[in-house]
Amino acid sequence: MAFTHRSINLEDTHHCISLTREVFTYSPAQRAQLGGLWKELIESKSCVSVAVEDRRLPAARRVVGFGLSVFVTDAFAKKVLAGLPFLSRAFLEQWKGKERPFLTPPEIARANAGAGLNLMILHYGWDPALSLEDLQRVQLLQTEQFLHQHAGYKTQEYLHEVFGPELRDFLLNTGSALRHDYRAAKWKPVLKGTTKENWPYLMGFRPEEVKAQAGTTASLFQAKSDQPLFKLSPSEQEMLSRALEGKTDEELASALDLSPWTVKKRWQAVYLKVRKADPDLLEGLTARAKGEEGRNRQRRRYLLDYLRHHPEEIRPWASKRD
Repeated sequence: MAFTHRSINLEDTHHCISLTREVFTYSPAQRAQLGGLWKELIESKSCVSVAVEDRRLPAARRVVGFGLSVFVTDAFAKKVLAGLPFLSRAFLEQWKGKERPFLTPPEIARANAGAGLNLMILHYGWDPALSLEDLQRVQLLQTEQFLHQHAGYKTQEYLHEVFGPELRDFLLNTGSALRHDYRAAKWKPVLKGTTKENWPYLMGFRPEEVKAQAGTTASLFQAKSDQPLFKLSPSEQEMLSRALEGKTDEELASALDLSPWTVKKRWQAVYLKVRKADPDLLEGLTARAKGEEGRNRQRRRYLLDYLRHHPEEIRPWASKRD
């Protein structure tokens, strides 16, 4: 069967938390607090997510795999790299302590235009009822969408805690490096009673580490992060991101809570910015199309194809003067 994918929404929170791989690290009270953390991340648009659905299942249980990532502050990234087993729990504890460990959208835009971002996989998981074959298909789709959704960001540090030697070895084969295995004596009190299958490993990579690893997932993830040409607004970027998912104008209007007329005006505003930045980029390609409707279809197709190869155009970016 074919699995489908989309971004996580608030209605998914309870079910996704039940699938979270590291849920065993939380106390019952902390598990109850995760819903509030997810709500803030999703509503403030401070996370990047993917949910894989099995459409055969009831709506409340259709998500069979998911991943949720955040861009963390330099201070939190420094703590993680110094050694912080069960880092998702530490992230929750810092958030509950009113010391925000993640970047907000304006901060992401400034860091993306500056020194770069620290990307951390906060939560991930799969339905334990999946067959081995379906699990592999779900994981492959998650990986493909992870690469797609994070391409174009200027990432200086990638961090991912996994549990058990099997996932550790899997990530080593994809180009990640082992940052911490927490075997030092100082970690024994923290990890007392942790089984082999739940043992944490901090994995990660930096741009300079994957340059010589052509073809690995890590090298593919480290996509180009040039300065965008078009200077699109956040609302225009959101529309284009959804259009890249294959949504029609009617579906865009519904998803963005806009009128069809506003969607059409937004497309025209985008074309105007593209034409201003590069007058020949689209016009030459659409010159032979018949009629205005034909030209619009061609223009949209070529623009979306361009964006697939230049994802930096739909990523947050703010210069110092912004």
